[in-house]
Amino acid sequence: MITTAEEPLAVDTEEHCQQMPLLELSKTLVHHVSYLATPRNISRLSSTISTTLPSLLTVIPLILSHPPGLTDLAEATSDISQAQVQYLKLALDSLQHPFTTFLKKLLPNQTGFSTPWAIPIASKFSIPCAFFSVFTASFLTIIGPPSKLTEGKGSRGSPENFTVTPAWIPFPSKLAYSSTVQGI
Repeated sequence: MITTAEEPLAVDTEEHCQQMPLLELSKTLVHHVSYLATPRNISRLSSTISTTLPSLLTVIPLILSHPPGLTDLAEATSDISQAQVQYLKLALDSLQHPFTTFLKKLLPNQTGFSTPWAIPIASKFSIPCAFFSVFTASFLTIIGPPSKLTEGKGSRGSPENFTVTPAWIPFPSKLAYSSTVQGI
């Protein structure tokens, strides 16, 4: 999501399952929203988009590149098999440049996103970020903050790393997975 004086908020989406909540959030905001998505995903949401006040929502298509292993019609996880998800993630990464161009041109007040690479891009323009996730806060606490996830290494390198309290929890806690399974 992205905000400026004229275009207060824009929304970037990663996958179809995340689109509807982001679109509904966009529709409830008082100010103008630019909604960024791929053309096929915009088409999927066309009936919902058409009921939104046109003066409050601008839909901006971002063209997804399709690396080898991904069909031309694949723009969401609902379009592909589990084995192709890795290629969709690569294709999603191809949106970094158009996203950067959009932010540079618009210079919004805020951005909301569902992709980890949006954080460093928005920070280049001193744009505050809001992280949107379909996962619960407790799950995100376990895997780590977005800053840890964007370092390219993931938050934890092995399953054993999940059996200890995460380093980013700044208070005494026993939050960790058990290394043994009981009761099965």
